[in-house]
Amino acid sequence: MAVQRTRPLKRDRSAAVEAVRARLGARDPATVRMRDVARVLGVPVTGVYKYFDSIDDVRTALGAPVRVAPLASKVDAAQAFSETFIARAAGPEHIKQVVAELLGDTLEIGPMPVGPKSARAVASAIGKIGDIDVRRTGGPSSMMVTVPVAVDVDVRVGRNYRRKFSATVSMPVKVDIAPTANLQLKVETKKPRRTDIAVSVDVYGLSLKLMRRIGRVDELLRTHSLDYLDKVLNSPEGRAATTIDLGRVIDEAWKRGLVLP
Repeated sequence: MAVQRTRPLKRDRSAAVEAVRARLGARDPATVRMRDVARVLGVPVTGVYKYFDSIDDVRTALGAPVRVAPLASKVDAAQAFSETFIARAAGPEHIKQVVAELLGDTLEIGPMPVGPKSARAVASAIGKIGDIDVRRTGGPSSMMVTVPVAVDVDVRVGRNYRRKFSATVSMPVKVDIAPTANLQLKVETKKPRRTDIAVSVDVYGLSLKLMRRIGRVDELLRTHSLDYLDKVLNSPEGRAATTIDLGRVIDEAWKRGLVLP
């Protein structure tokens, strides 16, 4: 038996809504599909768009609850994109590499006078930078960088007395990643206070007399380590290394054909 096709209906939107509602009866509007509407109206599926913008528009016109929050979801998606982008472009390993390259392997401190003037004691120190630790402190854009330094201190008292001992220095640097409007990420560093720098001096084998003469070595190590850190971060190389130009990276990727497979 041949199936008789319904002739296309010439009606406005309100008449189309009434025809669909009358045909579908008590059916839940949320389950209505585009082909159901097309069958009622006697038009191809594409013809439904003469009356409705989308299937959501159909369901809303039939009485289904309005779907909320495309704007909120866009805002959430943009926030998630920004956080993921920062996490990938400037993660802990990237920041560790930047700091390690800036500070180098060693730092030299002194010569610096230590103890009372009458002692005529002078100390020099060479520090070897250890494995830098980088940890997130709140979201992808905030990190704490801890720079450990193993220091060998060489003390000369007068012309004839010389003694060596070791110390450890730990320098914490707070880092915040700030995106800019011109597709750059600024690595903003907060220099620690002198009291934030931990110093441990190995006094094993040192006489009480010598310890008195070279007193406050720990304070001097804090001061000179802080000066070194400040000098490195504020140097032209330091400022250049703490600016990540993502726009240039993207342009280079396009030029080299790395964006498209």
